[in-house]
Amino acid sequence: MSCYNLSDEVTWRDVDEEMIVLHLPTGKYYTFNNTGHLVWQQLAEGKDTSEITSQIMDKYEVDRETAIRDLSAFISGLKEHNLISEKN
Repeated sequence: MSCYNLSDEVTWRDVDEEMIVLHLPTGKYYTFNNTGHLVWQQLAEGKDTSEITSQIMDKYEVDRETAIRDLSAFISGLKEHNLISEKN
């Protein structure tokens, strides 16, 4: 179970069930689909990866292994682009 902080250097908007995130220092926009939208909202609410995994399983009717794998890959990308950081 891990918790993450959204970067102070991002702003975001919910647009037609997609999440659009702007990384202010680089000016890069990121668009997240339904699953990414769900994950971003859960991270913004301070949910840990265990809670987010359960949400993914319930909403998309996937098994725990698939939810964990997909969530881990998405979070790795967010960290790589400096959109989130792990809470201490």
